[in-house]
Amino acid sequence: MDLEHALLRVPFERLSNVFKNSTRSIEKDLNAVVQSIRQLCSTKQDALKPQSISSDLQKLITKLEALKKKLDEVNRQEEQFMDLLQNRLHFLQRHAAIDVSGGPFGPAAAVHEDRLNRMIIDFALRNELWDTAAQLSHVHGLSDFVEVELYISKAKKIIYCLEKHDVSEALKFCVLNRTRLKKLGNTLGLELRIQEFVLLVSKSAYTEAIRYAQEQLAPLALESPVGLSRVKHGMAMLAFGADPNSEISVELNGPARWHWLKSAFKDTFQQLYGMMSMPPLNLAIEIGLSAMKMPSCGHAETATTDCPVCSNIGSSLAVSLPLAQIGHSTLVCPITKRLMDEDNFPLVLPNGFVYSRQALEEMATRNEGMVYCPRSGDQYPFASLKRAFIL
Repeated sequence: MDLEHALLRVPFERLSNVFKNSTRSIEKDLNAVVQSIRQLCSTKQDALKPQSISSDLQKLITKLEALKKKLDEVNRQEEQFMDLLQNRLHFLQRHAAIDVSGGPFGPAAAVHEDRLNRMIIDFALRNELWDTAAQLSHVHGLSDFVEVELYISKAKKIIYCLEKHDVSEALKFCVLNRTRLKKLGNTLGLELRIQEFVLLVSKSAYTEAIRYAQEQLAPLALESPVGLSRVKHGMAMLAFGADPNSEISVELNGPARWHWLKSAFKDTFQQLYGMMSMPPLNLAIEIGLSAMKMPSCGHAETATTDCPVCSNIGSSLAVSLPLAQIGHSTLVCPITKRLMDEDNFPLVLPNGFVYSRQALEEMATRNEGMVYCPRSGDQYPFASLKRAFIL
């Protein structure tokens, strides 16, 4: 269920953001309208002039029309996210009602395919493959169940600006979500303010940089010890000036710094909208590899070509993963790729390698009672083999 958590969490967070942001704005506009009405009503009757009254009423009507337009837009957005939330809930309910015991090739094949496609689309969005994600969601009919619209409308422009060494759009994002970021203890806004200061210093705009530090960085430095430490570090740029080769300039304005800022924005974006920090596709792959990882995996002498964990890619991904927790041992014949059990029990060659009875009997029939080990090439009489028992 963790893999589906964001499917409902994202539209809920978007609905919550619309409500919170619109509430403040509407209350401000409504107070302005009420204040205008009070002023109009408090004006003495003998001081009222028809032309003045008409002008004041027209201004009041304009404010009310603007307020109504804003309320209509808020209502439209709320209905949009409510419908999206309802569609996704019904989508999960339909999938939950399908019997998945038959595996990926049973009645639940469509469920597994939808989940895999959504994971691939999510992975593409996290790696800025916007067109690929949009096309996949359209082809598979998953537009309502992936976050293509959210990423393209809210994140794409900010990421593009950060790649161009422009922090203005990212700062707007932080200002809009200032309250939530503060509750989460997120420091992206602080880092972006420091970066804006660094950009001013790199352009030799020292006076403007000092003014900016007094207005923007000083209050942030007083908020927490971390803020004070980071601001002090950023202020070191003034000592080295606009020299692009200085150590502090490379650290605070080099390619690695801008790459970190882009990565930090992505992490913050995903955190705000309730997405997993790790791509679900990565998590699913690690779960699968961990479920198949045996002590013999990854060793040249015991690795098998059909084992995903033993493959070149799988072995590198599974290095830090735990071993599978399997209560009962199972053996698969390296020759036939079939499970070894009571009817097809394992036989041990004198050199210690194990193969299934069925495979070795067929080999002995073809070779006049002789069997050979595919791994070592050694040959033995079939009568010299011993049965192994699985515990």
